[in-house]
Amino acid sequence: MPPKKLSLNDLLAHAVADRHSPLYIAMRDNYEAMNEAFLKKRLDWRALITGFNDLGLRNGKNEAPTIRNAQNTWARVRADMLASRGKATSKTTTPTEAPLPPVPPVESEPAEFPQQYDDGPSRPTFRTGGLKSWLNPTTKQE
Repeated sequence: MPPKKLSLNDLLAHAVADRHSPLYIAMRDNYEAMNEAFLKKRLDWRALITGFNDLGLRNGKNEAPTIRNAQNTWARVRADMLASRGKATSKTTTPTEAPLPPVPPVESEPAEFPQQYDDGPSRPTFRTGGLKSWLNPTTKQE
């Protein structure tokens, strides 16, 4: 039997095929609905896994997804979607805010301090107990 010849379009379609799992692709394709549902209330991941299994969705290892696997996949989908939207909005929009006007300088007089603070540093008025007070706190100091 002669080998099947692929056209250039078929070859390119295989070369640029999505490298994500079917679970990732399904979550990405239904991102809007899933994100809205997650924002409204907390969803039961066990029920979601049951639904994913009923639909025949598999993880990257072609296994039935676990709760942790589905949560991690959803986190990747959310991050990728937010990043792609951030890139799209940054390319299409430019900041239209005008810079703020400069703040005029405030003229004020220097603050005056009471005389008691102008004397400079004062000497401490306490005495340390020395090493004897640490060793035997019942002995009197001279």
